[in-house]
Amino acid sequence: MERKIKKKVTGFQTQDGAGVKLVRVLGHQTVKDYDPILMLDSFDSRNPKDYIAGFPMHPHRGIETISYVYKGQMMHKDSLGNSDTVGDGGVQWMTAGSGILHEERLPESDRLLGVQLWLNMPGDRKMTPPAYHSIKNSQIEEIPYDGGKIRVLAGSYKEVEGFKSSHLPLDYYDIHINQGATISVETPRDKAIMLFTLIGEIKVGDEKVKEKTAVRLTEGERVTILNNGRDMAQVLFVSSDSLNEPVAWGGRQGNTGGLLCCSSNGMLTILHIQGHLQIWQKGGGELMDRQQQAIQTIDMNLAVSAGAGTGKTKVIAGYKCDEYKVVEEGEEGYSMIWMTNDVKIKAD
Repeated sequence: MERKIKKKVTGFQTQDGAGVKLVRVLGHQTVKDYDPILMLDSFDSRNPKDYIAGFPMHPHRGIETISYVYKGQMMHKDSLGNSDTVGDGGVQWMTAGSGILHEERLPESDRLLGVQLWLNMPGDRKMTPPAYHSIKNSQIEEIPYDGGKIRVLAGSYKEVEGFKSSHLPLDYYDIHINQGATISVETPRDKAIMLFTLIGEIKVGDEKVKEKTAVRLTEGERVTILNNGRDMAQVLFVSSDSLNEPVAWGGRQGNTGGLLCCSSNGMLTILHIQGHLQIWQKGGGELMDRQQQAIQTIDMNLAVSAGAGTGKTKVIAGYKCDEYKVVEEGEEGYSMIWMTNDVKIKAD
């Protein structure tokens, strides 16, 4: 049976991080329809001013973030001590698991083109230790076909094997389709499959799909894609298993006592990782530079790693913090807290 389009979402221009201009395609409102993909952001700019501000240190938990940088570069740094750069066809795969802090810098290039996916993790895997994997362009196999090529970013395609996560199966291809060409991809009937038009326009069945659009497909044994545009089309193919589990974007996470919440005025983010409460404060005067003041979640590491100290606080989202202690990142069991007395916490 041929797969057809079940849902279709075209992205919109927005900003995130410290002011990065991007196209947001999937998010809060599409979780059910595109399960297990929680978010999809697309980057496509020839103007470095659109992206060089980057994404300063921020938290993730219970998901895997997968960044495909087809053109340009992305520099990664995280609280595990990883520091890495991929670009021009590489992939960054980060398992947030029980909790991780990371930053992404986007240096100037002729063109920045790529996407970031947030892949949900099964509920019984969300407290797994965090991890980071770098997949360089040279490690990604390309399979030519009559009409283009397929890059196997992750998972497998026929006999070709790529990187595989141990938490949720994912086949992830970058399919290049020449003008007027068609490709048919065989698919297991029960897989949840999404296509995203990174470049160009296509047709699936009788339905047109314009650029920067994500489509969820019906069940079936194959999908046929036609490039009906005027130039080469570049289509990302994502196949995984639907989890059909509740998704919490804020508040208490599961039954582990973990917490991820923001204040009602967007000034504070609390992250509880592996038994340690961490608080990031925005606009901390001398502790923040202007770029860090521009973001909604705070680079706590850079703000407080200069030295240790103690002070009095109030009860915070159910946690009684009689005093805070600041220790330098990288020390095992670290807890970093910066708090002002006039911030009210909204735990939902």
